[in-house]
Amino acid sequence: MAKVAILSYIRRESPVHALTGTTKLIFFLAWSVASMITFDTRILVCMLVIGAVIFRLSQIRIKDISVVLGLAAVFLLLNNIFSCLSTVEQSVRLSVCAGVWRRAV
Repeated sequence: MAKVAILSYIRRESPVHALTGTTKLIFFLAWSVASMITFDTRILVCMLVIGAVIFRLSQIRIKDISVVLGLAAVFLLLNNIFSCLSTVEQSVRLSVCAGVWRRAV
């Protein structure tokens, strides 16, 4: 079995891989900005569904990106933990942290 470096480019025959790097970068930036400036859940859900379809079309296996997904999950968890610890008054209002702080007090 050949070893593949983390974040290395894997050539596949898919519509996503056929796009140029510039096109992918512009689409990524537009997608990121759109997801950050909207608070409408309907738009975010549509973006989630469209993203899942594009991911499926790209023929990328979860195994190929599992390290990146794992790192993202770790940083997401750390962000949530430190948000709850650093802003106690605000985190009491959050449903996730409310039970923890009520028991501690």
